[in-house]
Amino acid sequence: MKTQNPHLTRRLRISGTLIIAGLIVQAGSLFWNRPLSFLLFVLVGSVVLTVGIVAYLFAIVTLPDKITENVVRSAEVP
Repeated sequence: MKTQNPHLTRRLRISGTLIIAGLIVQAGSLFWNRPLSFLLFVLVGSVVLTVGIVAYLFAIVTLPDKITENVVRSAEVP
């Protein structure tokens, strides 16, 4: 079993938490029948969800070179 990168794991957990929090805020605002609920849905929920998605993509793109070299080497060796 290969060792896991603790920095990548931490970043993915943070981004996953932000995505779940954004979805919970959006789902909660759907049950609230006030004009303010739309602002909560759009401003808070969408922003938190977008930040979580961007953090997830950023964590994947910025993998350390050592990990990407190991992945390339393991793909080359049959």
